[in-house]
Amino acid sequence: SSSSYYINTTFTLNDENASQSDRNDRKPIALRWKNLRYEVNEWHFDNDHSWIGWPQRHRKVILRRLNGSLRENSLNALLGPSGAGKTSLIKCLTGNVSGSNMTSDTEIYMNRAILDQHRMNKRMSLVGSVPQSVHEIVFGRFTVNELLHYAFRFKNPFGQRHRANEHIVHVMEQLMLDPRILDTRFEQCSGGEQRRVAIAQELMSIELTPPFLFVDEPTTGLDSEAALLVMQCLQRLSANNSLTIMASIHAPSSEILMLFDHVYILAKGGVCIYSGQPNLMRSYLRQTLQLEIDADRSPIEEYLRIASNGWYSLSTFFFAFQLGQLAQMSVSILNITMVAYFTGGYFTIDHHHLNWNRIGHLFLYFWLLMVYLQSHGQFAALVFMDNIQIMTICLQLVYALLMMMNGISITLEIMDKPWLLSISQWLGIRHLADGLLFSFYGIDRCDREEEYSFILADLNVNPDDIYANILASAFNISAIRVATFLLMYFRFTFIYKHIVRRFEPTPRSALAIAIDYDDEQYEKEQISADQFHRNVKHNHNQQQRFLLGRHIIGWRSLYVFATESIYENRPSPQSHHEDQTSKRLILRNLNGQLRFGTINALMGTSGSGKTSLLKVLNGRMKTRLANCTEFHLSKYVAIRTCFITQEVSGHLMPGLTARQSLIYASRLKNHHVQHHVDHEQLAMKILDELDLTDTANTMVQHCSGGQRKRLALALELTSIQMPNLICIDEPTSGLDSNSARLVVQTLDQLVNRHPDICIVASIHQPNTELLMMFHHCYVLARDGLCIYSGQPSRIKQYLDDVSVSQSDRDRFPIEQLIKYSCCGRDNPVVRQMAEMSEKFIRQTDDLLGADTVAIADGVEFNRIRFSLRSLWLSSERYLVFLIRHQWKEWLVFLTIYLALGISLIVFYNANITKPSGCLNLEDDFLAHCSPNKTADRMLEERQISNSIYYISESSMLFTLFLSVHTMFAFINELKYFSNEHRNGWYSCGVFYLQKFLFETIPLIPIIMAYVSITDIFSNVSANHYYEWQVIVLLLASISFQAISHLVALLTNGHFVLMIICLASFCTSFMIFSNVFNPIEQLSFGLRLLSHLSVYRFVNQADFWLVYGGDRCHEHEIQSVLYQLMIPNTIQHFHYCIIMLVALALFYHCLAFSVLIFKSNPMKSRRSRAQRIQRYNADKLRMRTTIPTGSDNFITIRL
Repeated sequence: SSSSYYINTTFTLNDENASQSDRNDRKPIALRWKNLRYEVNEWHFDNDHSWIGWPQRHRKVILRRLNGSLRENSLNALLGPSGAGKTSLIKCLTGNVSGSNMTSDTEIYMNRAILDQHRMNKRMSLVGSVPQSVHEIVFGRFTVNELLHYAFRFKNPFGQRHRANEHIVHVMEQLMLDPRILDTRFEQCSGGEQRRVAIAQELMSIELTPPFLFVDEPTTGLDSEAALLVMQCLQRLSANNSLTIMASIHAPSSEILMLFDHVYILAKGGVCIYSGQPNLMRSYLRQTLQLEIDADRSPIEEYLRIASNGWYSLSTFFFAFQLGQLAQMSVSILNITMVAYFTGGYFTIDHHHLNWNRIGHLFLYFWLLMVYLQSHGQFAALVFMDNIQIMTICLQLVYALLMMMNGISITLEIMDKPWLLSISQWLGIRHLADGLLFSFYGIDRCDREEEYSFILADLNVNPDDIYANILASAFNISAIRVATFLLMYFRFTFIYKHIVRRFEPTPRSALAIAIDYDDEQYEKEQISADQFHRNVKHNHNQQQRFLLGRHIIGWRSLYVFATESIYENRPSPQSHHEDQTSKRLILRNLNGQLRFGTINALMGTSGSGKTSLLKVLNGRMKTRLANCTEFHLSKYVAIRTCFITQEVSGHLMPGLTARQSLIYASRLKNHHVQHHVDHEQLAMKILDELDLTDTANTMVQHCSGGQRKRLALALELTSIQMPNLICIDEPTSGLDSNSARLVVQTLDQLVNRHPDICIVASIHQPNTELLMMFHHCYVLARDGLCIYSGQPSRIKQYLDDVSVSQSDRDRFPIEQLIKYSCCGRDNPVVRQMAEMSEKFIRQTDDLLGADTVAIADGVEFNRIRFSLRSLWLSSERYLVFLIRHQWKEWLVFLTIYLALGISLIVFYNANITKPSGCLNLEDDFLAHCSPNKTADRMLEERQISNSIYYISESSMLFTLFLSVHTMFAFINELKYFSNEHRNGWYSCGVFYLQKFLFETIPLIPIIMAYVSITDIFSNVSANHYYEWQVIVLLLASISFQAISHLVALLTNGHFVLMIICLASFCTSFMIFSNVFNPIEQLSFGLRLLSHLSVYRFVNQADFWLVYGGDRCHEHEIQSVLYQLMIPNTIQHFHYCIIMLVALALFYHCLAFSVLIFKSNPMKSRRSRAQRIQRYNADKLRMRTTIPTGSDNFITIRL
């Protein structure tokens, strides 16, 4: 039996439990693992004092000699704290790990009947998997009906398509899904519905349902009712289908726990401490540890406390994806073709008749060109799929090289590099460009027998080879697509290979291998956990003792609208039940208060408004408040707030250790303090208070989830005047029950040490032990109603006073309360609870008024002035971040910049600099204007044309690459600034000036090296080309840095929008660059608009540096500058430099203004409205008396 595979257990069952176990053990074993050991490589920085540290590799054991099994048609729970190895065990069982990380004595067996069934039908998938983030496997914009229909068609033969609706309805009934959601978009479904739809996708096969289904964290982020419903659905699936399910789950309620047939609990260190039925857990603790659990506590809480110590083939997806992309692109190319045909004047050239021959050729070559570029994009996406920044800039380099080999921007025939011409023809990009030119200038333009196109001749396009050359392009497209498919195969198909190989019959070993425990680590963790049980008395000062228990903030009649408003005043809803679309409320008629020295739990179902209430308490969302809302703030001390988001990665800057992060936080937050502050001692003290001493020298990105939550809080406590109103959004989300308990215990210890602070934390599914750690509970129901406000110990008594159904009284009190929070104001019990809570809260109005004073705008948003000291400290920290965390990206970007410069030198020949463009009116005029030009004259014109392209491309490509680099870096670092600025660390000016300095200073040597590589004009220029070119390119780069910041801020970091917006800026600048058409020939409005183009002044300055000044003699004119209508004067060059400086200032000021506007919410709006109302009222009451020359007076009311 499976009991023989228990780890270090000697559990004897009584008769009743034994009979129940025998009934469960009658099911055959479907999957068994023996001596499973899993290890990974881990890298550490051993020295955190230096900026540059060398990482050291350590072998870390994740799973230690696990033994266990899964029985057919069973629902199995996999529990354990964060870092215990739950996800790793699932990956091992599904084959989704590298074989080198598993020891050779690891054995995994599968039921022979399942393997035989799989061998008979290769279409059957062995494993179905639903990840924690279901958006990874579901197209969010599809409706549920579309998702399930496509899943059915993928998983079943074509002949079964008529059974799709019947099977979908059957599966939805099993998963208890409302049929009305079939027409709802997946992204608009609730969290519980989304998880059940994701499971339904895996069950769309009629005859080939996978025998195993692994579900990762199906209840994370759900309230207790939604979580229970999801698990009930999984239980029905395992009972009614030939399906074995294993679900990893963090902290299940007692009701959810009893749904499982078998429970596996992993402890930290990767060992199994329990494997059995859930109803035997209490007796197991009693027999093995002599530990009795209270009747009102679930035994799983004690276990977790102890523990802390293929739908289709790859080819199907690939070809379906390719067909879908090609169809979508074909429609876009057709639109581009028609736009180019009509706007290019070819409709007029064809005598206002559609020339389908020309249109067809344009479409064909446009389509081939886009497919060619798309192929490179798909290949790069697979190579750099983990780093989108590097992928984008590498693709830029590839596209730039292809552009230079297309034969249009560079005349390869005159570069004296036949190998380059051969490469361009072999790659096929040259032939596609030739085809487009032939479509424009070769079709129905010249009489083939008597005329030829001199444009095609100048560009070396042979019309006779146009169609034959398509084969080279098609070959390259096919080769890249095949390489993409092979790369996908090697990156993803190893999962299936490992499953089949691992389940082949192998000899069984007789005995299980003993577990090799790490005793030192175990003792260390035990001591760390036991620190919380010390009863330490703290010495409080007089102010702390005075504030303890007094009110810090209160709110009355709080209404929060779902939308912003441009008005200072928003009228209150006429009725509490008003719910117009334009006036939809997130929170309605809330009353409450918080006290010093307490930790407060803000609870409720998803969508009840918990995060919105936290933001209101933090001084935000002022534009959404109704004018009837009242705030009461403490009259004794000023309120200093901080807000810690649910995703703490935006608070912790990687590359720094925990101790370093706290030291820099202390230096930034206390730089204005007059007396000396020992920042290192303060950091270690806070680490000790939050039980983080062991993580002092650990990189923040390597800390566990619970440690990162506490570290985010620790950063905000480094201020000498620490915040006294701390708002934390979901501090226990994603943590196991023990890690969550440690986090809340840390908050409790913090409040005990500092009774002059108040902590309010939103929380989802607390167990009884966790809930009792809070001093006060504030529960919100759907529609933003408060249904309970009081101590956790009063919940049971409170529910007894409410008319709840008898079936609900069997639940734990907190589960019962959370169930009603899932209902809205239409539920009579919820309305009764809301009325009782409001009545209870209103009884404390007198006490609230004694401790507080009414403030119309509520809590003030944290604001801090610009400081050079803050700039220095922030820059020092940022330098450590760059050196330790961003060095790989910077190394790649530097390599790309240098590769671009080298590519330009390789592709262009220095001989293009020889023609001066000077025209002697006496000697060269007739030769220049003669239609019969000599070969030397034609070569000279081609060299000048290529020189112009070289000058413009060298600047345009560099600034484009720089823009992408800057844009991604700015949006990645903006999240750190947003959180730190909101909590009052430093001002917007500090962040923006720091970014400007760290982007500009390294740019100077990069530009000097780039210009040094690409400089081929210094030998012929008479204007100090190198020095001035460095200055011109630096000024242009500074402008594009600002444009990148502006794009990132306007698009909120949306990748597609950022690329489109940046491309629009660059395209607009290129149109006004003075290369394609002289600016002076444009209309007045376009000439005025061209002053915003950076490329205009860059090109004009560069053209003057190369061809202007003393390049021509006294009796010669500069034909290049003349044709481009650029004045050949030093004054115009200086004007271009001044305009580049002005544009750099303009775009940086614009980006900085947008940053200030987005980072600083409007404040004092209601106070301003009240001042305006008082002024108008005083003005109406004012009377002016005018004497009339007698004793009579005229009174005028103004």
